[in-house]
Amino acid sequence: MNSYNENLHLAIVNSLQSLDIEEQDLNSQINAAMFTLYHAEGATIVAEQNLAAATDANNAVALTLPPNELNPNTALLYFKWADANVDDVEKLFNQYGE
Repeated sequence: MNSYNENLHLAIVNSLQSLDIEEQDLNSQINAAMFTLYHAEGATIVAEQNLAAATDANNAVALTLPPNELNPNTALLYFKWADANVDDVEKLFNQYGE
């Protein structure tokens, strides 16, 4: 039979090993979160750069069009595709080609 000191020592060693494993797991989770944050920040920077480039390109197109010029070649620049259906597209081009 084990003595009290041996049992106490074994319990303390087991507790410390358990805490060490838990600490390693938490450190791994922190590292994974940091990598995820790093890549998310990179994606945010790229998205902001793409938005700035698209805005500049859009502004350049808007500056090259004379005011109130809407024809089949420029109509699509002003069309909201999110709200579109086939009938709307046909209405844009029903006179074109006749």
